Amino acid sequence: MGPIWLEGDGEGFPEVGWTDFPVVILGWWLSALTTGKPGESTAELAFMDGPWEAGLRLRGGECHASLRRSRPAVAEWEGAISLEVLRGSVLAAGSAVVRECDTRGWTSSDISVLRSYLTG
Repeated sequence: MGPIWLEGDGEGFPEVGWTDFPVVILGWWLSALTTGKPGESTAELAFMDGPWEAGLRLRGGECHASLRRSRPAVAEWEGAISLEVLRGSVLAAGSAVVRECDTRGWTSSDISVLRSYLTG
């Protein structure tokens, strides 16, 4: 378990200080952010703990996000975001998590998957 949340305009989603499974989640998010094609795709950035997700709709180089509770479906926030800033932040977080795992001598298939997106 470790800290992981989305943040913008000083607000955290699901909340500042949220803890979950960052190795797995960052791997999922990097997969979602690298497989789509701007202008024609969607991506879901899910959390493992709780019913939280960020839905992304990519159109014409712009990204519209919907931060929501999935059960029941309730949007907490919707608006335009910078896909490049989001992707850069997720890459930076992934790099920091892998460095910490290396420092602690931790290995797992999930760490290997996350590392593959960073060295890709």
